[in-house]
Amino acid sequence: MTRYLLMSACLAMLVAVVYFQTRQFEFVGFDDPQLVTENIHVRQGLTRQGLKWAVSSAWRENVFFYPLSLISHMADVTWAGFNAGRHHLTSVAVHALVTLSFFALLVQLTGAFWRPGLAAGFFAVHPLGVDSVAWVAERSNLLCALLIIATLLAFRRYLTARRKSGYGLSLVLFVLALLAKPTAVMVPVILFFLVNAQDNSPPVPVCLDANARQKMMTLLPFIMLSILRLLAVLAARQGGSPVVSDGVMTFGMLAANALVSFSIYLIQVLCPFQLSVYYPFPESIPLWQPVVSGTLILLLTVAAIRYRHRRPMVFLGWIWFLVFLIPSFGVVRSGPWPARADHYMYIPLMGLMSALVWIVPARRVVSPGGRSVMTVTALTLVAFFATTAYFHVADYRNSVTLFSRALSLNPQNFLAAIGLGNAWRKQSRMDLAERYFRKAVTIKPDSPGAHNNLGLVLAAKGDRAGAENHFKAALALSPGFTPAQNNLVNLYLKQKVLTRPPDNRGGAGQAVPETQ
Repeated sequence: MTRYLLMSACLAMLVAVVYFQTRQFEFVGFDDPQLVTENIHVRQGLTRQGLKWAVSSAWRENVFFYPLSLISHMADVTWAGFNAGRHHLTSVAVHALVTLSFFALLVQLTGAFWRPGLAAGFFAVHPLGVDSVAWVAERSNLLCALLIIATLLAFRRYLTARRKSGYGLSLVLFVLALLAKPTAVMVPVILFFLVNAQDNSPPVPVCLDANARQKMMTLLPFIMLSILRLLAVLAARQGGSPVVSDGVMTFGMLAANALVSFSIYLIQVLCPFQLSVYYPFPESIPLWQPVVSGTLILLLTVAAIRYRHRRPMVFLGWIWFLVFLIPSFGVVRSGPWPARADHYMYIPLMGLMSALVWIVPARRVVSPGGRSVMTVTALTLVAFFATTAYFHVADYRNSVTLFSRALSLNPQNFLAAIGLGNAWRKQSRMDLAERYFRKAVTIKPDSPGAHNNLGLVLAAKGDRAGAENHFKAALALSPGFTPAQNNLVNLYLKQKVLTRPPDNRGGAGQAVPETQ
């Protein structure tokens, strides 16, 4: 018991070393306003009306229906107000719990100690996890991951102890995981391997005997709940906020991008460099890229299946990775849909870390000198991941640092240019705001939001003719674009073109966030 406590303390310390710096961070201008700082329901904290909205009406305003995550933001507002640092520390605490729960799950599945500790350590500080932990809006990922692991632990206990209470608890936890984020719909796939595993062995598929077939019936409630959650996602897709135009995102493009993204994720696991908050969706993808990537995925999957009995945790880790990435393929899309996103990897990363740790044969570890080599290699990797993650976390300090980093990696990143323009505008740095809004218009001249925001900055600088031109350009692109309509009316009122006196409608002007 002592060594488990020591390992848990070490894992929590790793999380603190990398992420405690977020206590001094701000909210960022990407999703944080929509979910927290400018959400009229969340801003009131935990109230009866807010809870009712989160569980029954939020889907009309959010394509992705995350009631439990919204409630967690309300709770943060209740105890911390709008102190961004405290909101960040809540996310850090949840990430620490996810890490410790992941360690406990691996111990339960394998009976080992050092390998689970190492896999959990890799996961705790891997740079691909930064997006989910250092960005307040990604609380849904953390809560979903925690509840998925809790569901698997409870179900494992039910299988080993044959206690109905464990089964009921796993169902309740699964419902909560689904309410945190739809990614949890893939949990029944992992439960399938738990059910079909031999007693006291890692979960790999074996022949379905009569007892196993009976156990399979216990999965039906989980499957039905997953189907209901998928239907809720589709309903939100129809009744939610406006989603991105399909544009180049045909089914073929989505499939090709998904295949290529798989390979990129695998590369980033070992070489986590040039990470960004947003990767623009490509306008075209050369045919060879999805072909090569698809072939690689197929070969790795065949190898994992072939050697599943020799390397059961490698097999489970690989399947975990593939399964939990499926919901990010883009069947339902909202806002500026990216080519890929680091936060998509938070839950799948657990599987890859498990596969990475267990791919080393046991005989290599116990051979003369092998233990020392493995120990040095493991500690070096932990230090490498932690150091890289520590510096990447700093990118999330505020909107300026976040979008500056994204734009430096890709000068054609439209969302980063808009985000940086909005950040400087809020600080009344109009010259810098104008620079980046002009860059956004150059990158995407058919964006009404970019023209509208540039018009606001020009109006603030006294260039009313330029402001009028860009407001009109926004309306020419989208005649019903309300922000541009309001801002143009306000501009005319200030010029006393209209006979009635100016009012305060629109205030300082209606800016458009990065999603336009």
